[in-house]
Amino acid sequence: MVWVEEAVRKSVSITETEAVKLKVADTVADTAEELIGQLDGKILKRLKGEVKLKLNGAAVKKTGMSGWEVVLHVIGDPNIAYILLILGVFGLIFEFTSPGTFVPGITGGVFIILSLYSMGSISVSFAGAAFLLLAFMLFILEIKTPSHGLIGIAGLLSFVLGSFLIYNPLAPYFRISLPVVITMILLVGGFFAFIITIGVAALKGKAVSGIAALLGADGQVKTDMKPSGIVLVNNEEWSAETVDGQNLAKAEKITVVAVDGTKLKVKASTKSEVQSTK
Repeated sequence: MVWVEEAVRKSVSITETEAVKLKVADTVADTAEELIGQLDGKILKRLKGEVKLKLNGAAVKKTGMSGWEVVLHVIGDPNIAYILLILGVFGLIFEFTSPGTFVPGITGGVFIILSLYSMGSISVSFAGAAFLLLAFMLFILEIKTPSHGLIGIAGLLSFVLGSFLIYNPLAPYFRISLPVVITMILLVGGFFAFIITIGVAALKGKAVSGIAALLGADGQVKTDMKPSGIVLVNNEEWSAETVDGQNLAKAEKITVVAVDGTKLKVKASTKSEVQSTK
C-alpha cells in the first residue's frame, strides 16, 4: 500500500476515519463495549481457515501498568528525558566544583542513567547529542577558567542547537516541547550569568587571604624596629624589617612592600608621613 510505504519512509500519519477508508483499520469505536459489539460475529481469515468471533457478553478486564512501567512510561517522554539529562549534568558539575558533598553527584548520575535509558527507545540525533556534550564541556571550562563569559556564551549557543537537534525532527511525536526548551535555556543562561557575575566580581575584588592579601596592606609597628621587629598586619603579628634600613618606633603606621617567606618587608606608611607633615 502507498500509505504504508509513506508511513515508514516519511512518518506520514492519518486520522482514524482515513484509516478505515484505506482499510488500514477495520472499524472505529469510542468504548471497549462498542468495539466488542462491532466485532461480534466478524469472520477472520487465518492460515488454518476462517474463524468467527463470538464476543457477545464477553467481560472486559482492565489491566493497569505496574509501578516500574509507570516510571518507564514517564521517562519515555522526550521532554522528561531531556530535563533529566540537563539536571543530571548539572548535578555532576556541582559535584566536580564542590567535591565531597556526594548528593549532587549521585543524584546527577541517576538522572543521566534514566535519561540514557529513555534515549535508547527514542530516535536521537547524534549531532544534537554532540552539541549538548560540547555545551556541558564549555560550561565546566567556564567555571574552572573564567573567561568573562566568552566560553559560557559559546556553551549556551551550543546548548540551544543541541536542544533543538537532540531528537529526530522527522518524528513529530518525539520532539521536545518548545516551551520546555525555552525554559531550560533561560534557566541555564541565568545560572551561568550568575556564575560569570560572581567570577568577574571576584577578579575585581581585593584578595582577602594569602600573600596577595598582604601586599600593600597597612599595619602598625608592634615593637621598635631597628630595622627589624614585630608588626601587626590584618590582626596578625609578623616578623618584619624595613626595606630601606629605616628605624621605626612602636605604634607607627607601616605598609607591606614584599613578603620573604615568613618575614615581611615594610616601609613607613605614606598616610603616616602625610599626617606627620601636617
